[in-house]
Amino acid sequence: MAPTAVPMEDREVQSVSSRFESAAPEAILRWAIEEYGSGLTMATAFGVEGCVLLAMLAGIPGGRDVRVFNLETGYQFPETLALRMIRFSGMP
Repeated sequence: MAPTAVPMEDREVQSVSSRFESAAPEAILRWAIEEYGSGLTMATAFGVEGCVLLAMLAGIPGGRDVRVFNLETGYQFPETLALRMIRFSGMP
């Protein structure tokens, strides 16, 4: 599905929230990929949680097309910043 151009109404947000209240993270990510397509973007500081979500995304059809950007927290290890530079150098 193409990215949604119109923001969700409050009732739609409530409906989606209720639907995914106890859903598995993969189900939520799958829905987001289907709903927003190439418009989906994920932020990560490459902490444990972010890395787990990236791994989940990689296993979902279309997940490897999600744009990812680094949240520079000022607390990242030099090794994390070096990995980011290696992984994302030359990528749009």
